[in-house]
Amino acid sequence: MAYSVAIKVAANMHGNQMSQNSSIASFISNRFLWLTLSPVAVCLVGDMALDYSPGSRTSLVSCGFLLLTLTMSESDHTLDQSNPWLTHDSREIYENPWIRVREDRVTNATGCDGIYRVVEYKNRAVGVVPVDEEGNTWIVGQYRYAQGTYEWEIPEGGSPEGEDLLATAARELREETGLIAERFELLLGELQLSNSVSNERAWLYVARGLTPAELDLDDTEQIVVRRLPLADAIAMAERGEIHDAMSVVALLKLKDGA
Repeated sequence: MAYSVAIKVAANMHGNQMSQNSSIASFISNRFLWLTLSPVAVCLVGDMALDYSPGSRTSLVSCGFLLLTLTMSESDHTLDQSNPWLTHDSREIYENPWIRVREDRVTNATGCDGIYRVVEYKNRAVGVVPVDEEGNTWIVGQYRYAQGTYEWEIPEGGSPEGEDLLATAARELREETGLIAERFELLLGELQLSNSVSNERAWLYVARGLTPAELDLDDTEQIVVRRLPLADAIAMAERGEIHDAMSVVALLKLKDGA
């Protein structure tokens, strides 16, 4: 197994020599450096071919170059996925019925100490794409306060810890579209929605065998329900008219024939 990587470093180099303090012995400027990485440890710097001594890492970084290291096991060709972070202590700094925010004092993968704040979601996110026998679907429109924009989305909601995900899917479908489904099929599970700052996860379903019922909206919801061909909803996602990540992923997954 091999990986192809193309890297271009935006470093403006002039002349044929660098400082004697630099560990770089030779370079080739104004070109892309294309390398194939075999399953061994490889270091490379873009836009230049470099020779450097074992102690030159600091010099390379200080010169503004991009250094990429890929370490793989020659026996099983797998990356080392162990946790390189150290957590020294953790404290809760905010909580409400939907989220809690914790603040961790950490040492990161490069050995730097710092503070990492994590948003922990109490509910799991569930999204549903209803599809009837004629190939139509339903999307809902509502103003999203956090984004400051009006958005079209598939029916979505939160599943409290301990609640069956299918029960959540059925409830949200009924609440937001007034539809009852005979069956649900899992499209994708345990998507990470914003894994740099939160632990929020999502599950996506398609609902079939639909019968109409009454809307049962939450007190905080003011939405518009729109029925349209599934192909049109997919086209909206492809044109960038739907921005919600769960909705885009679910619709494009259905385009692929799920």
